[in-house]
Amino acid sequence: MTNRLLLALKEIVDWLEKQQIPYMIFGGIANTLYGNPRQTFDIDIKISIPSKKEKTDFIEQLRSIAVLLPADPMQFITETSVLPVTLHDVRIDFVFAQLPFEEQAIERSRSELFFPVPMKVCTVEDFILQKAVSTRKKDWDDIETVIDLQKNALDWPYLLEHCRELSDFLNDSTIVTRSSKHAMKNEKKNIHALRERMSRFNNWERTYIKNLSREERFRQFAELFELGISSDRTTIENAHREHLEQLSRLARTKRQLH
Repeated sequence: MTNRLLLALKEIVDWLEKQQIPYMIFGGIANTLYGNPRQTFDIDIKISIPSKKEKTDFIEQLRSIAVLLPADPMQFITETSVLPVTLHDVRIDFVFAQLPFEEQAIERSRSELFFPVPMKVCTVEDFILQKAVSTRKKDWDDIETVIDLQKNALDWPYLLEHCRELSDFLNDSTIVTRSSKHAMKNEKKNIHALRERMSRFNNWERTYIKNLSREERFRQFAELFELGISSDRTTIENAHREHLEQLSRLARTKRQLH
């Protein structure tokens, strides 16, 4: 196993299992499992560690296998609910569960194989819910792709119930509606023509993805990941900054509403 993604993933999953820390993989790996193996720059892991003492112990234990990026990890967790680290030069973002639906998602996580690496990954419904609190267009593009590919397997009552809860909690009514296709705001013929061409391409892309086996999707993702972390430093730092800003915004919103 020479791919850095797989090395880091296996080591951190083995460590979490040994420490008996409840966790689930989400983000790009789950996106690959349920939808589109697009490029990403990090591994996202949601964990359940409720008390401050447990978080302190987690930080100290984690130092033995990974490089902690914040100078003051506990302060960073308090402010953002995230702890970014690196392992085998791979960025890993630990996201600390704060809400009941996040704890439930970890409990609902399912065992999957990512190549030879056994791991716990969020269900497809909980993957969509993790994305639904985002304001980034690419996250909603992911939701649309996953719903299109997985619509016959979705637990719609569970998904819609929790979308409504998130919508009420975050005071964002669009969470319930944005997973549908974006309405055209401009009725000009040239915009319609462009939209039709884009739609044809998207339909082709989704058909292509549907025809990929799980192993092929994982292989594409692993190769894209390796390419991503080999990119220039500015590109990687910008991607990480955008990701952390999004997670920090959500953490602030959740604290304000508690």
